Formats: sequence, structure tokens, C-alpha cells
Amino acid sequence: MFGHPHGRRREEHPLLGLDPARSRSLVKVAAALVVCAVALNIGPQPHRPVPGDNLVANATFDDTLDGWTTRPGVELGRSTSAHDGSHAAVLSTTVADRDVILDDSPNTVSSTVEGVTYDVSGWVRAETPTLAGQVRVREVGRDGEVAVSGRSFSLTDDGWTRVAFSFATKQAGSSLDLSVLGWKPGRAQRLYVDSLSLTERRPAAPTPAPSPTPTPTPTPALSPTPTTTPSPSPSPTPSPTPTPARPTGPSIATLSNGVGISSRGVPARGALVGAAVGGNTDPRSFEKQAGQRLGVRRTYWGPDETDQAVRTARLDLAAGRLPWISFKLPYSWARMAKGDGDAWTRSLALRLSALPGPVWVAFHHEPETHGNMQDWTRMQERLGPILRRDAPNAAFTVILTGYHELSGDPRYSLDTIWPETTVDVVGFDLYNYYGTRTAKGRLVTEPSDLRHSSFEPLGRWAAAKGVAWGLAETGLNDAAAERYPDLMLETYRAMVDNGGVVLTYFNSRYNSSSSWSITTRAKMNQFASVLKATPTFPEFV
Repeated sequence: MFGHPHGRRREEHPLLGLDPARSRSLVKVAAALVVCAVALNIGPQPHRPVPGDNLVANATFDDTLDGWTTRPGVELGRSTSAHDGSHAAVLSTTVADRDVILDDSPNTVSSTVEGVTYDVSGWVRAETPTLAGQVRVREVGRDGEVAVSGRSFSLTDDGWTRVAFSFATKQAGSSLDLSVLGWKPGRAQRLYVDSLSLTERRPAAPTPAPSPTPTPTPTPALSPTPTTTPSPSPSPTPSPTPTPARPTGPSIATLSNGVGISSRGVPARGALVGAAVGGNTDPRSFEKQAGQRLGVRRTYWGPDETDQAVRTARLDLAAGRLPWISFKLPYSWARMAKGDGDAWTRSLALRLSALPGPVWVAFHHEPETHGNMQDWTRMQERLGPILRRDAPNAAFTVILTGYHELSGDPRYSLDTIWPETTVDVVGFDLYNYYGTRTAKGRLVTEPSDLRHSSFEPLGRWAAAKGVAWGLAETGLNDAAAERYPDLMLETYRAMVDNGGVVLTYFNSRYNSSSSWSITTRAKMNQFASVLKATPTFPEFV
């Protein structure tokens, strides 16, 4: 097209600088090599990180804030108040009730391999206590499913605090989103972050197999050895039917007897004992009478009492009690099921995730006769996943009367009302009705046979469903405590024999149809004997 400055004797390929015939031959060879490379699976491969290397880009913020972002209304800067190196990231906000977040951008890991374990750590501090938050990783699947792993922190001084945890990926092809959150800092409060790390755990080196010992050559026998008749083998003893494993997950701490508890507070075996005390009354005086702190504390809250509920749960964890919280809801079951209460639920879950230990949560306990049970079930199916996703330390629990489910009324059968979502613990409110009167005025003159009428069928159902179960409320009246001094201990043992994980006594006069509260010496002796036979819960500060 354009004349070559030096002139050329024949036309050359404009890209290769070769004549067309030769260039066409080389293109064919190159194409053949590409095909071979694809067939042999050589050439560029997806990048796999080296195990043990820190995958976080710009982990120390010494030079820039590149690779990190935040949300509107939050200021992200750098500070020379660093844990390592010269600078740290610092977050602040002037917006009331606004959480602050330091978020990686792009996500630290773009594509996961299923079942790989990662170790996460970082350092945080606050200028002024108290500030709570969380270091977390969101595994975002290709199908949009999100799994959250994290470790909460509570900063009570101005020193640096290390936050660390480990998790395993759920599926292949996900991305890992690393972030640090501070829950509603004050306008004059700042959250400092430094030295973030996310590493793929190195696989354990295989143990070399021992070399086989050579078999010696046998010496020929001089005479035939008589064959002995073997003795008949005894018939094998049939193995007992195994009890289904309790769904708990990895242990994060242990009870006083060494039994592990999961990140959501479910013990690996045995059962915790606790109580509801008055109208969410401080239980320390009651614990002093019983001679041991409660393993679990039940409290009850309205939809506008989330601040008090979270604050009380924090105090319970610091005192060595597992908080078990019931909430009434801001909207009807139908509206909650449609999503009108999602923001309320997310706000609650995020605040609970900042607690230093596990917490159990129930939404509208004892729902029977209070409305359309199909709406209640759909509401549970809506709220449960939000709670478990945004609060990795929270167990989603469902609390039923038990009586309605066992009475045979098909409207309340467990198969009819059970939510199709992950439930960590189901609680039943079953009382011993000796000494009370029925609706028709008949005096009950025999203790309730809870073992056979309730615990055995509920235990079988829970094991088949793969859900932990227990007594969210129970009680006996003054007459029963006097007449049967071991009734409470027998109830506890019968529940444990059938796989129950928790027993909480309703020590309150609120909404009581009988003398359930512990006001007599006989009843206190019964409760104390059960409580002292059980392990204590660890303190989470």
C-alpha cells in the first residue's frame, strides 16, 4: 500500500515482516501448538496462592489506602498511631448510630477451593473505650449464597487488641470478602486497624509409610504337620443402636467439666441448667441462694427493647451465663414473613454479633393460639437465615409449648409447623402439673410422666431432624416440691437421657397459672441439687 523506504522485492506480511506464504505456514504451526497446549492442559493456569503467604493486599497501610474502601458517611484515613510499621487505617463517623467498616476492594480471594482452611488475624484499637466490632470474612458464592465467619471484639482500653479466627470454605469458586467493622462508635470515637492477615493454611505433611519388613523364607517341615480343626467363632454381640450425633460444630470453649461448646453455644454432650428470674431481674441474689451461677439465663423482650436485651446479654456472658433471649416482633407474623422486619432483624443480628460469646435467640415463643401458624412458620423461615448469617455467634432457636404439638391436634403437629431452615435448638415449655387444676376444675393428683409422654417422642423427633432440643421453661408448684423431693432432678435426668441439651426453670410469677416461682426451701433445695450437678458456663468478657 505504502512504498517501503528501502524498496522490497516481494510483498511482506504487515505484522510478521515475512512474505505471505511463509507467514501463513507459521500461523498454522502456532495454531497447532495452541491446540496441543490445550489438550495437554499446559500454558496459563488459574493462580493458586502459596499456603502460608499473606493474601491481603496493602495489609499495613504504611504507604496508601489502596485496596480498601468504606461506606457513605464514614471517613477512612491513615494515622501514624500504628501497631506495626509507620501507619494504620483509622475509621470515624459524624453520623449518629452509624456502623463503620473497612472493606477490601476487590475481594482478597477471587476464587476459592472447597474445604480449604484460612487463618485470619488483625489488630484493632480505640482512642476511648468502650467500642465493639468484628473482623469477618464473607464467602460469596457464585449462586449468591453468603457464608459469614468472624470474631467479635470489645475494646475496653486504648491498647491494641489482636483478633484472630479460622474458617473453612464451603464451596468452590466463591470470593472471600475481608472487612473490619465497628458498631456505632460515638462521634468522637475512632477505630484503628492494622496488620491484617488472611493466609491459606499449609496442608499437613504426609506421614511416610514405614518400609515393609521382609518376610523370612519358611524352613521346610521334616514331617507333615497335622491340621487342627478350628474352633467355631463366637457369634458377634450386636452393637447398640448409636445415638445420632448432636449438631454442634467446632468447639470454641469448654464448660467447667471440659465438654466443648460450639461457636453458637451448644454443648457437645450433657445439658446446661438455668432459669428465668422474675421480670428479667438481676439473678445474682438467686444464684447466691442456689450456691452456683446459672448456666443459662432466659429473658423476654419487646421489639423496642433491643438495646436492653443486648446490654443484658453482654452482662450475662461476662458473668458466665449463656443468654437465651425471646423477642416479640415489631410487625405481624405475615408482615415479618414478607420482609417488613428485615432491617430490624439485621440490626439486632449485627449488634449481637459484637458480643464476646454465644447467644441464643427466639422470635415469638409459644405461638400456638396466637395467630395463623403458617404465617408464624414463614416468619421463622425469613428471620432465621438473617440471624445466623449476620451473627455467627447466635443460635437460632424455636420455642413451642410442647403440649400442643404432643396433643395430637394436626394444626400444631411438628411436621406441619416446622420451619424449613436451619434451627440450632428447639425449646419446649413443659411443666409438671401435679397439684394444679385442669380447665374443668379437676385436681391433678399424679405427677406428669414427662419422660414417656413428652421427652421420649420429642427426643426421637429431634434426633431424626438433626436439631438440639431442651426445656425452655419448666416448673413444679409448691405442693409437688413438698410431696416429691427428687422430682426436679428426675426431670433433668429424663431429659438428658433423651438427648436434651438445656433445662431452664421458670422462676417467675409473671403469667403464672400456679406457684411455679421458687419461694419455698423445699423447691430451692430441689433446684440447687440439679444446678450443682451440672457444669458452669465459661465467662466471656
